[in-house]
Amino acid sequence: QRKGVIVATDCNFSMAVAYHAVEMRIPVFVIMPAYSSPPRLRMYRDYGAMVISYGSTARDSVNHARHLARENGYLCLE
Repeated sequence: QRKGVIVATDCNFSMAVAYHAVEMRIPVFVIMPAYSSPPRLRMYRDYGAMVISYGSTARDSVNHARHLARENGYLCLE
């Protein structure tokens, strides 16, 4: 069984995942590049997601999300 969900995209899909995971009491992590705007990061946090800024590109964020998922038993959604 998975321990939580990781999403590494900044789009409506990741917002929906964050919202519904929190509603279902599933830990959710959103991995976003370091250049992401503070208001956008705050929006995910307001939903209840744990936000991690990582890397200088979206690809860096996706690779980090995959790594965290493997290491911690999370489901990575892309």
